Amino acid sequence: MENLNKERRSSNVTVNGFKGEDATDYGVLRPTVPEGNTELRVMSFNIEKTLPTDDNGTLTDAARNRIEAVKNEILLYSPDLLGVQEDLGIWHDNLALDGYKVIRDTTISIGDEQCAIFYKSGLNLITAKTVWMSSNGKRNGVALTVADLFEEGGKYGMSREDLAILGITKDTPDSFFKELKTIYVDKNGVTRNSSKQYAYLGTRKLTYGVFEINGRYVIYVNTHLQNRSQNAIYSNEALQKLRSRERVKHFDMLQAIVDELKEIYTDAVVFVTGDFNDVPETEVYNNAFSHGYFCASVVAQERTGNSGTWNLAYNVKTQGDDYPHEADGSAGDTLDYCFVDQNITVQKFSVGAGKAAITAVDGSEKTIFTSDHLPIVTDICFTVEGLA
Repeated sequence: MENLNKERRSSNVTVNGFKGEDATDYGVLRPTVPEGNTELRVMSFNIEKTLPTDDNGTLTDAARNRIEAVKNEILLYSPDLLGVQEDLGIWHDNLALDGYKVIRDTTISIGDEQCAIFYKSGLNLITAKTVWMSSNGKRNGVALTVADLFEEGGKYGMSREDLAILGITKDTPDSFFKELKTIYVDKNGVTRNSSKQYAYLGTRKLTYGVFEINGRYVIYVNTHLQNRSQNAIYSNEALQKLRSRERVKHFDMLQAIVDELKEIYTDAVVFVTGDFNDVPETEVYNNAFSHGYFCASVVAQERTGNSGTWNLAYNVKTQGDDYPHEADGSAGDTLDYCFVDQNITVQKFSVGAGKAAITAVDGSEKTIFTSDHLPIVTDICFTVEGLA
């Protein structure tokens, strides 16, 4: 990979649609890899599931334009490994990237999120799998169980008062978490009935790939954890705590899989990316540190791009086709992360612009906001010591 790395670093990169900012502002250019190291560029991108269709089930022009913008932003960075989130069925058939192979589970329902991993065709994939992070390992389960919640002093335990508010008793079946509720508390604290339904908890998944790169095993995990939904319908503090605890268990289940893989692939380097649906210094964020990971944005030798990973300029109704936007260049909370183990050096961490120039379906040249999340790009390196 050394010659390829040199070619990447010497490329004359230009960025269209960025109002003239230098490409380095968003981390497009790769850093120089230290001698005796292998470098990888890892990208994580929640591409926002909504792709509207017309009455015949055909993608609208706005949706087709956004797909093109998403592809352009990905290819601008040319990651070696890419983990996507919210890639539901319609995305499966429309996010094909030249020069990449993809890891996804073709046996699941077309309506389910994949959390796919794209990887450069030249990389050596050894094994890969998509896993439901649930207590029964299936789509119809959830990670957190009633027994977990009643384990006093346990990692996932909740107070009797909070459980009472949620209507959970020791005899409550785990399936209770999947029931749809129609009663909610609005932002003014008023209890209301609504036709809008929501589930307490939802089944989530991860996808992993094990690669052999320059004599070193590499374990890459991509995931999308339980959403936090901090809006009126989820304003109940007990419900927020419940959902937070499930995110913690999601990561614990993820780590259990990593530990099993490391028993087989010794001396592997490990990194995890995804939409964690939580801000820094919260339970799930700190839980990652307890498993020995470091946050790439914190330990990076260089950090570029936006401050957070929520794209305030994106509008789902227009599919991002409302450029320029008054919020362009500003970001909301940080929800997306790359966590790395102690064997990895993070040379650069970048939060992308969340927009890309395209030739639209009608032939016009325009810039489209790509998603409600901004992509994150992490340039890592590690020593190329041979396998045992």
